[in-house]
Amino acid sequence: MSRWLAYIGHGSNLGWDIPSENNINFDPSHVESLTNTTLPVVFAVACSTGYFAPSPPCGDLDIGEYEYLGTDGQPHWFFYFDDSKVVVDADTKVAQGVCPKDNRPHVPDKSSLYGADFSGPGVPGQAGWKWCRRCDGMFYAGNGLVATHCPATSSQHNPTGSGDYTLNSGTGAPGQNGWRWCMQCQGLFYGGSDGGSCPATPGGPHRAPNQPTDYAVKMRPDKIAGAQLGWCWCEKCQGLFFAGPLEQLDVSHPPPIVIPPPAAFDFVSAAARTFAYSWLFSSGGAIAYFGENLIMEDQNGTELLSYMLAQYTEGARVLGTIWLKAQQKYFQNFGANAGGMDPMFTPPRIYLGIMEMFGDPSLRLR
Repeated sequence: MSRWLAYIGHGSNLGWDIPSENNINFDPSHVESLTNTTLPVVFAVACSTGYFAPSPPCGDLDIGEYEYLGTDGQPHWFFYFDDSKVVVDADTKVAQGVCPKDNRPHVPDKSSLYGADFSGPGVPGQAGWKWCRRCDGMFYAGNGLVATHCPATSSQHNPTGSGDYTLNSGTGAPGQNGWRWCMQCQGLFYGGSDGGSCPATPGGPHRAPNQPTDYAVKMRPDKIAGAQLGWCWCEKCQGLFFAGPLEQLDVSHPPPIVIPPPAAFDFVSAAARTFAYSWLFSSGGAIAYFGENLIMEDQNGTELLSYMLAQYTEGARVLGTIWLKAQQKYFQNFGANAGGMDPMFTPPRIYLGIMEMFGDPSLRLR
């Protein structure tokens, strides 16, 4: 019999995000180290695991975020604001500053591009937030610098050269909610009451008050007059840090920009390959691979997977036939019992365009 490997959970174009104490991801390097001699059919019910290559601009269309690999061999990350017709190059989003998690640079790889409001008349929210020139993090200076803790020096933050920033909060505040003030280090972090890594207690998490203020950080800075671009979330410490240098966005005078053309799909560097690529072309990978090309809930893919396995257990052995019959079954059944689903995804034809099949449809399984 042929082997089937199914994964249901979080994912990205670079791997499966397997919940664990250490947040271990199963990424292309793990696939390339496999020594399977009987190659499985791999079916991933996980967001964005169906990208074959990140060459074409792709990303979160709600905020106009795109990322691709250029002909220069470098990743390029930019924003296109369709309502203002402004393109902002974000290639300078780099790992920099000092992260309290490991005293190495902050990592912005999974971050969206954030904007911070400069304080001033008519700007709602709490003023007194600063940028630290040593660690690049954002912190609150209203309680005095002596109360702050900087991971770069194990002493207080240094706001020399910083503007004064204002953060809005509360229900209806524009931007991404869920940001908290840490009462130990005075920094801003994301993720509930406790989390990330706090420089005031090396190895320990940030601490928010029992009744924390729910700050919102702007993710659509094109709509904010005077907003400063270049702020990013660090996936290691959960803090907000400046990852510029990016010019302040002025929608009336868009900055000149040259977008390098995308690279070919056949990458010469393994670092540029996606998770799907690794499964298909590694010696111990998969004989066929299925993955989603969007961010999705699990119930659609789980149902489609069940129909594929049912076809196999009932005796179907040609991969293309199994795939076709499962799609037909899904098309007939899904939608009638899709209560609670976003209406955008309830028509069965939608998900059948999201789940991608990579493999030879004439392949005969055992």
